[in-house]
Amino acid sequence: MTETTATCYHCGNVLDAQALHAELDSSQRGFCCAGCLAAAQWLHTGGLGDFYRLRSQPSLTLRGPPDVDYRSWDSPAFHALYVRSGQDADAVNATRAIDVALDGLRCPACAWLIPRLGQGIDGVLELQLNAATGRAHLRWDPARVALSEVLEQLARYGYVARVTAQGRDVQRAERRTALKRIAVAGIAAMQAMMMSEALYFGGSELDHGTRDFLRWMALLMSTPVVLWCAAPFFRGAWLELRLRHPGMDTLVALSVGLAYGTSVIETLRGGPVVYFDAAVMFVFFLLVARYVESSGRARAQAAISRAQSLPATVTRIDAGGSTEVALLEVAVGDLLEVAAGQNVPVDGRLEQAIAEVDESLLTGEPEARLRRRGDTVYAGSLALGSALRIRVVAVGATTWLAQLESLVGRAQQQRPALQQRAQLWAGRFVVVMIGLAAAAALVWWQIDSSQALPVALAVLAAACPCAFALAIPAAHAAAQAALARRGVLVVQADALERAADIERVVFDKTGTLTMGRPQLHAVECFDGQLGVGQCRAIAAALERGHRHPLAQAFRADDRGLTTENVHSHVGEGVSGAVSGVHYRLGRRSFVEGQGNADDGRVWLADHQHVLAAFEPGDATRPDAVEAIAQLRTSGIDTLVLSGDASATVARVVQQLAIDRGHGDLRPQQKLALLQAEQRSGHRIAMVGDGVNDAPVLAAADLAVVMGEGAALAQRNADVLLLRPSLTLVPFLFATARRTRQIIRQNLGWSLAYHLLMLPAALSGLMPPWLAAVGMSLSSLLVSLNAARLLHNPAIRMRVEPRTQALTVPP
Repeated sequence: MTETTATCYHCGNVLDAQALHAELDSSQRGFCCAGCLAAAQWLHTGGLGDFYRLRSQPSLTLRGPPDVDYRSWDSPAFHALYVRSGQDADAVNATRAIDVALDGLRCPACAWLIPRLGQGIDGVLELQLNAATGRAHLRWDPARVALSEVLEQLARYGYVARVTAQGRDVQRAERRTALKRIAVAGIAAMQAMMMSEALYFGGSELDHGTRDFLRWMALLMSTPVVLWCAAPFFRGAWLELRLRHPGMDTLVALSVGLAYGTSVIETLRGGPVVYFDAAVMFVFFLLVARYVESSGRARAQAAISRAQSLPATVTRIDAGGSTEVALLEVAVGDLLEVAAGQNVPVDGRLEQAIAEVDESLLTGEPEARLRRRGDTVYAGSLALGSALRIRVVAVGATTWLAQLESLVGRAQQQRPALQQRAQLWAGRFVVVMIGLAAAAALVWWQIDSSQALPVALAVLAAACPCAFALAIPAAHAAAQAALARRGVLVVQADALERAADIERVVFDKTGTLTMGRPQLHAVECFDGQLGVGQCRAIAAALERGHRHPLAQAFRADDRGLTTENVHSHVGEGVSGAVSGVHYRLGRRSFVEGQGNADDGRVWLADHQHVLAAFEPGDATRPDAVEAIAQLRTSGIDTLVLSGDASATVARVVQQLAIDRGHGDLRPQQKLALLQAEQRSGHRIAMVGDGVNDAPVLAAADLAVVMGEGAALAQRNADVLLLRPSLTLVPFLFATARRTRQIIRQNLGWSLAYHLLMLPAALSGLMPPWLAAVGMSLSSLLVSLNAARLLHNPAIRMRVEPRTQALTVPP
């Protein structure tokens, strides 16, 4: 079989005498150049030939290197600002990751093709596209391929990358355009309704001239609404049909198109009835509902993405004095000065004795925080009182603020399982409703032909499952925004669903229930020659460089003694040589032998005998009692699993009125106890700071991590607490349970709406314009009901009782 064509099979350009021809899929295809031929052959060889079936527009011509020069994207300065370490940051050959916005997305085939293009590039480990936002997540191995090479390959196929920070202007422009569409649709809807009321109530008393004038005026008002305001719905419907997955936009476009098209025909032929009012009111109310829903969804991102307010220039201090430089030129190790009232643009170490900063951008808590020399000041902090001098430790994508923003973006791109099921059922519902509308039209054609079209339009408008599809995402978006305002960051899509089912909360003690700043209350020295001071100095040398909170208790006694071969024994202690002598520091059973019971003290011994015993103390957090009481009120049990001595754990359990506690636990024992609780049928949440409890966090049904926890634990986290307040834990569960209630209300309202409206529409008792108003108002009601999560004082004051899990049929 042969095929003759006057256009290029790949790009659609007109073929000339120099055209090339090749056989693909048993057909002879024509190509305008060798580049298009190579692109088509590559797509078919790689098993991507379906691209040509799915696309809705011709591809861009492949004619050598793209116009965009990405070589600057390989520079260290660019990487410092926009590139971050991949998921295996601790590996020897660490990968890199970046989020970019892609231009050139034209049709569903692009969303299908781009991830497969990444699979064909050596060194690209992950390339995911969010078609709704146009953002792509790229993870690659820099040892195998450069970032510029990957982006040049994408640009060859018409997909031009830009950093996501540049996309904020595009988002603002889209919001302004949405408001303009609402304004135009609102004005036109009011005018069309006035014309329609005159036509409805005038009836036969109107002469033909007046009737035609009102209809033409309604047509004039409705046309820009249908052609411009409703354009997103028609584009969405086209995409849904191309993907063979009809959805809400298909019903909306079908309803608006039928109402407007029929009304135009009736106006031209002088027919009895027009439906301009139904078309424009449908568009107006649906635009309002979608704008409210999208605004609520954007609040969670806005809670963190205020990083756009960071200054573009900074003051750098060097030997020649102070210089104003672009943020792009700042490198790790530079000394910066941040003026009072200005946001800190990087993560840095404070170089002055003392300073005050406001970290509300990060923690949601608008209060001054005291920072001392050597403390970390995070990007996004506001300098209070006086200027800050900081030594840069992280810039751009490696700052804590940028990592939080990335976590929010990744969480928003994911869809919880419940939401996926709801959208699947909504898609099936659409197909059924289109068939039902057609059947109703046929039945009414036999009964009263003049009512066939109005009934079909009313059924299509009433059947749109917008409220059902918005019920879950609108509630989740509002809940995430409410949590982010208080300093709780949800980083996994289904974390809220799991949080609503939690029955028992397991706490780590040190750094979680306590302040994590132990101090030495007493020292008992058993060696008269060394003395207390020397024993403390030896212990400080062994603990030097360790991140466990207990190591901080010895920091003030560090005299700089030399150390060799220092090893950490997880859950036991440390061992190593100090000034040439081998020592062991840690539990009594570790230092003296397994036959001795641990008593909560830290023991020091050399290779011959015990030298000293240190008694550390760590104050509990001031809000711990309140947090535990709120959890108990909500019916959630509490449990402590700690590696500290059983006597120490027992004191904390009694002081905070915790249900149970276990001490003297190794990490493996903590994990075994948690798994035993799970096997008994309990849903367990683990709250820790990430030191020595990463395996337990990974095994828990819900992992809640303090924001300054170890990087390993943050990868296992479902929820991050961005400030050290334990009352955020019951607030999280209260919000999750309230979110479940809101979702049930939304789904219940959606079901009741359809049960009420569909029979009325099918029976001909409801005109199309009223069905359109009802559908739009149902969507608006769902969005506004979800928005109550942002302002509901009940969440702040009490914890709702746990309720049965919400399910949607698979």
